[in-house]
Amino acid sequence: MSFKLQALVFPASFDVRDAIISGKINTAILEGLIDYQTLTPVHCSLKRALPIVLCSPEGNWCMQANVASSYHPELRLVRPDEFKSAGFLDCEDFLKSLERDPQKYDMGNIVTVMKWNNLKGKLIDYSKAHESMASK
Repeated sequence: MSFKLQALVFPASFDVRDAIISGKINTAILEGLIDYQTLTPVHCSLKRALPIVLCSPEGNWCMQANVASSYHPELRLVRPDEFKSAGFLDCEDFLKSLERDPQKYDMGNIVTVMKWNNLKGKLIDYSKAHESMASK
């Protein structure tokens, strides 16, 4: 059985990439209701977290993770720690990042808060190897 591969595209910044690798960023807050699945369908006997690809628009980096959780609160209900783990200072910083006019965004609008874990890929392996060599 195959599953739909989902992807999140981040700014091309290597600072963002490094924050994801280090675990400083492990959450995404997205406009609207996006159905990220955390487990395989009920009718499947294999129960595991579904993979997601984290990447840059230019394709100069990418990695795989598992969707750990996903929920759909109103923006006003997103917790401060969730903004921080998504790389924002606070709700106002998130609003400034929106492509549309933040003044027109209602605090009652639904957002998707998605967390991931279990990063995999060549970048992760390289980062871990580099860290272990540096600690010696």
